[in-house]
Amino acid sequence: MTEDTVLAQLRGIHLPADPGLVAPSTFALWPFVLLAAVLGAILVVRVWRGGQWRRTARAELARILDVDDQPTQWSMLLAFSASLSERARRPVTLPPLAYRRPDTVSQGERNEFIAFLSRELGR
Repeated sequence: MTEDTVLAQLRGIHLPADPGLVAPSTFALWPFVLLAAVLGAILVVRVWRGGQWRRTARAELARILDVDDQPTQWSMLLAFSASLSERARRPVTLPPLAYRRPDTVSQGERNEFIAFLSRELGR
């Protein structure tokens, strides 16, 4: 085999077609729109579920406030306040009033404690 026969057997280099003509030069927008829609839906669900515990806690507090028997209402308020940290998933420091005996709590202090619970639900 001579050099001329080897060179005769070689083919020309095949170049691909112009890439601008074969493939579009723009991005497909639909994957980004779909990703944004899924993330938006997840965010909306998380925000709605984040406020759901507040709605149920406010409804429970309203039911407690409808109780006419003061000692029963006070024990229900204390049980509600004890579960508030777990519901809110953050520490809630109760005022010293919560650790007093029910018969030593006046109506004004009871109202102050109810206002404290309402403020904590708003946080």
